[in-house]
Amino acid sequence: MPVRAERELLESSVPVVALLRDLVHDTTGQFFDDSRLAHLMDKLRPLVLGRGFRSVLDYYYLLRYDADAAVEWGHVLDALAVPETYFWREIDQIKALVDVVVPQQVKALAGQPLRIWSVPCATGEEPLTLAMALDDAGWFARAPIEIHGSDASGAGIAKARRGLYRARAFRNLPPDLKERYFTPRGAEWEVAPELHQRFTWSTVNVMDREAAARSPPARRRHE
Repeated sequence: MPVRAERELLESSVPVVALLRDLVHDTTGQFFDDSRLAHLMDKLRPLVLGRGFRSVLDYYYLLRYDADAAVEWGHVLDALAVPETYFWREIDQIKALVDVVVPQQVKALAGQPLRIWSVPCATGEEPLTLAMALDDAGWFARAPIEIHGSDASGAGIAKARRGLYRARAFRNLPPDLKERYFTPRGAEWEVAPELHQRFTWSTVNVMDREAAARSPPARRRHE
C-alpha cells in the first residue's frame, strides 16, 4: 500500500504521536524531537497497521497497558534499530582500546578474565572488529578475554549469532583481514568459527535495569 494511503488510514495528531514518542523514549532511551515525529511514524506505522489499528492512540495503549506489550516492544525495538554498521568502523577508538585500555586492565586483573561487553552491538560488526583487532595484536594468546554482545533488537542479535554478512559490511575492512577471518558462503561471508566462538550474545534493553543486571557480564560482576 502506498505510504500516503497508509497515512490516511491512521488517525493521529501531533499530541498523540508525541505521547507515543515519550513512551518510546522512556522505554528504549531513543528520543525523537518534534522535527522527527514523522520519521518515528514512518518506522512504526507498519506495526500499528499490522495490529489492525487505525489509531495511533490504540497502539500507545497496547504498548503501555496490554498483556502483549513485552512481545510488541520487541517488534518496536527491531523497527527502531539502526541497520547501518560495518567492520572496521571507528577503528581509531578500537585501536585505543586494544593498545591502551586492554594492557592496563589485563595488568590490573592479574590473571582474572577480562570481560568486554559491547552494547548496543547491532548485528555484531563492531564487537567482531574488536575481536579481530585483539587477535591481530596477540591478546587472545596472552590473556583470558571474554566478549559479550548485547542489543535491544532481537533481529540484530539473531544475525550476530548467525555470523553471516554481505559485501556492504566489508567496505572498510582491509582485504587481508577479510581473507583471514571470513569464508565465502554464496552471497555472504561467514565469520571464522575460532573467532565467533569467543562470543556470547543476548537481547538486552539497557533501559530495563533488571534485564541488564541479568546479562552475563553484569551477573559475573556480582558473583
